[in-house]
Amino acid sequence: MSMQVKTHKAQSDFSTYCRTGEAIEIPGTKPEGVKQYRKLVFGVVKDAIENSFPIAIEYIQPEIWDEMVFTFFKNHKCQSFQVWNIAGEFYEYVVENNWAEKYNIPVLHDLLKFEWTETEMYNMKDIETGDYKSSGDYLYDVPVFNPEFKLLQFTYPVHLTQPGVAIEKPASYFALAFRDLDDGRIHFFDLSVFNVWMIEQMAVYENSLEQTLLTAKSVFGELDKKVADSAIDFLKYLNKKKFLLGFKPVNN
Repeated sequence: MSMQVKTHKAQSDFSTYCRTGEAIEIPGTKPEGVKQYRKLVFGVVKDAIENSFPIAIEYIQPEIWDEMVFTFFKNHKCQSFQVWNIAGEFYEYVVENNWAEKYNIPVLHDLLKFEWTETEMYNMKDIETGDYKSSGDYLYDVPVFNPEFKLLQFTYPVHLTQPGVAIEKPASYFALAFRDLDDGRIHFFDLSVFNVWMIEQMAVYENSLEQTLLTAKSVFGELDKKVADSAIDFLKYLNKKKFLLGFKPVNN
């Protein structure tokens, strides 16, 4: 066996031991020494997960939470080289294994999704905003939104209330999450289905509100004037909250 293969095997065996705790002979190591390494590695992983899910930790029974973290640590081979991203792999693992059903915590997947979104967006790469003017016409110009945003859908209103209350109100919920370009904080706002559709039309297709409302007629049917007025008020609200950054002309 070549030195390179031996080294790779030793690294693989050490990784397996750190995850499972099952005794394995690794040349050049002492049993008591590798136990300390395992504690250190587990501590790093546990801290990375728990730093991202403070609400979940408070809501879920401690023994169940500890079991979840240990099961993930034991069975999942983390791929990310960034420690903070381990929490994202934990969230994906929970959903893939349907732990909401396994542990009878219906709100679990939504709760982790909500909390992980904050961590993920806080650490995301900067996205260029492009050219725009700070003022313009809310109806006829194309709104320029903060590009660092996500539109989320939930079954439980975890973005609006505590999980113990949210679990009693299953329905369809939508939220806007975006990163403040000045201080990096992540903001969440509750949205209606129509608000979500409007943002998608204007952000993806670069439509003005006037164009968006014309398209809306073919999707939602005839709209009354109140819809247009409330849509303008909605854009003004997004501007006040620093999600709508400015405007640019319609590209004919």
